[in-house]
Amino acid sequence: YIPPRSSGGRIMSLTDPEEKMSKSASNPKSFIALLDPPEVIKKKIMSAVTDSDSVIRYDEENKPAVSNLMVIYSLS
Repeated sequence: YIPPRSSGGRIMSLTDPEEKMSKSASNPKSFIALLDPPEVIKKKIMSAVTDSDSVIRYDEENKPAVSNLMVIYSLS
């Protein structure tokens, strides 16, 4: 998957896809730290908020949580 160029530059929170990812967030599960070990990153990604239906498609407006995970996946 390759996200559109318009989506670059901002990674959203894993717990609230309407807010940008920030190391100053109160919930440590909402961001991926540069020094997080791989197993911690995997756990955070696996517990990330997703959208309520089972359809997986890139749609920032209607499916912000899945779209955010798709952008993160495309960067790895």
